[in-house]
Amino acid sequence: MTKEQRFKKEYAFELLKIAEGDLETTKILLQATSGRKENVCFNAQQVVKKSLISVLCFLEVPFPFTHNLDILIGRIPNNFSFNGPENINELTDYATIRRYEEGVFELDEEDLSLAYNLAKVTFEWAKKICK
Repeated sequence: MTKEQRFKKEYAFELLKIAEGDLETTKILLQATSGRKENVCFNAQQVVKKSLISVLCFLEVPFPFTHNLDILIGRIPNNFSFNGPENINELTDYATIRRYEEGVFELDEEDLSLAYNLAKVTFEWAKKICK
């Protein structure tokens, strides 16, 4: 069983600042002409994860240390529900198994844009809650 942690509410704002930097990194990687395409998805996953955790911190909800986005989304109270796309948890693989694979799965521009947009939408949602 994974131990759950609770952080100070103020930590939410620090996490949002980090997530914002990760979002900018994701945007820059999206425009790169070389390098690992998987890095776009990894950074997008990090933005989503930090955004979700910032909301949990802000709402003072305990959560386990995990890369699994579905687990984090499941901790969000219903009145603050995250209405992100159902396929958002696919990004989880880029923080785990796909982080250590290159080129096994073909990624096209549409996949990369979708990853960036998922990150951006999640970050904006978190920012509204933690205002």
